[in-house]
Amino acid sequence: MKRYIITTLLALVAIALQAQNIKAVDLGLSVKWADADLGSADGESKYYFQWGEPKGVWMQDYKASAYPPAIQAKLDPNKTIYRSQISSQLAERVGKDNILLPQYDAARVILRSHWRMPNKADWTELIEKCKFEWDRVNGRKCIKVTGPNGNHIFLTNGGWLDSDNNKLKKYYIGKVSYYWSSEVMNYGYGPAEIISFWCNNNPKGKIEPRIDTCDFPARGILVRPVYDDRAPAP
Repeated sequence: MKRYIITTLLALVAIALQAQNIKAVDLGLSVKWADADLGSADGESKYYFQWGEPKGVWMQDYKASAYPPAIQAKLDPNKTIYRSQISSQLAERVGKDNILLPQYDAARVILRSHWRMPNKADWTELIEKCKFEWDRVNGRKCIKVTGPNGNHIFLTNGGWLDSDNNKLKKYYIGKVSYYWSSEVMNYGYGPAEIISFWCNNNPKGKIEPRIDTCDFPARGILVRPVYDDRAPAP
């Protein structure tokens, strides 16, 4: 456990240093959106996050789980995690509104102030009120998201990471835009259904962003913070 605490602190410091240049962009929506992924550097996503764990995992080190040892022993990133299991293993990280508590929200922990992870309502508003189109930044394919006021951000086609027999596996990197939300569906006996954002990987076709669900909380997925100054900063 002592080793976990030390590595967690080192990881948070490293991500915080890289996050210093993140800016809030006003798209004309209820919240402002970050212009980069949490833990990105030089326009490239470097850190992926397991849901409810504010310590990011460097891509090449993903096989080393960010979860504390007690949870690591119970969560397999390659198996569906059921709501009943989430209730017993991660329930203390979720509030009554099914939103991650502030101390387990990666964006809030690392960036402080009014920053947090987006919830379902934030992603829904982005999808319904913004224009999505393919673009390139520094030679990399990405998705340009333009808000009602004409301002824009770029979403990364970062795919996701899994660990298979303690080996890193990368999925759809460069093809799929995939992000966590801070919200989980109501508990029950089915899959956990953590709400996420998904955008298709067909650059020649119509872009169809949607709200998705993920029942693999130990999967490494990107975090795009939002800046919400409607409530007092913690």
